[in-house]
Amino acid sequence: MKRVQWFIVLILAGMVFLTGSVNAQVTSALWGVDGDAWNTNGILRDFTHVGYKGGAEPIPDWTNAVSVLDYGAVPDDGIDDSDAFIAAISNCPSYSAVFVPKGRYLITKKIVIERSYVVLRGEDMYESILFFPKNVSEVYIETVGWNADDKVRNTVYDPWIKVTAGQEKGIENLAIEFREQRKIKNWEYIGANALRFQGDGGVVSNCWARNL
Repeated sequence: MKRVQWFIVLILAGMVFLTGSVNAQVTSALWGVDGDAWNTNGILRDFTHVGYKGGAEPIPDWTNAVSVLDYGAVPDDGIDDSDAFIAAISNCPSYSAVFVPKGRYLITKKIVIERSYVVLRGEDMYESILFFPKNVSEVYIETVGWNADDKVRNTVYDPWIKVTAGQEKGIENLAIEFREQRKIKNWEYIGANALRFQGDGGVVSNCWARNL
């Protein structure tokens, strides 16, 4: 009977020891005791105001005003639809969307959204497909730079879809497809870039990409 009692005492003592060890490590190195590590070192970023207009308003749901079909795009025919997309975006009224019905569209030219208050919106994120048969570097001359810190040559390719400086621009409900090819090393890629929001000296604000 005494052996059983001593065994129980040892178990309880071990539990107290383990509890003490756990309690000694409850202070997070990232957070600190009361957020002091976060505030002092900036280890954790504050995402309180992330999102469209700081998360204070929902993303706009503007009406479809024009369709790429209105400007000559024909899905699934294997013929270039680039000009139809460019024309539809150019002629879309402000605070409206360019509608891309279901189907597979062949794109061989850059789609640049320079205007503010316009959305490129597919009918379905899986069935409104933009197919790019070539990489950007095979169609356009690349911009070459030099990274002095890493002492390497940087080759910079624009994406196929580029949202420039401005505000209230969106890309929605689209599938982006490239041709199949062998994966190569990081610095050897040849420009299969899909989408970029880039101000080029200006500011891109309150823009969004969703359901892609």
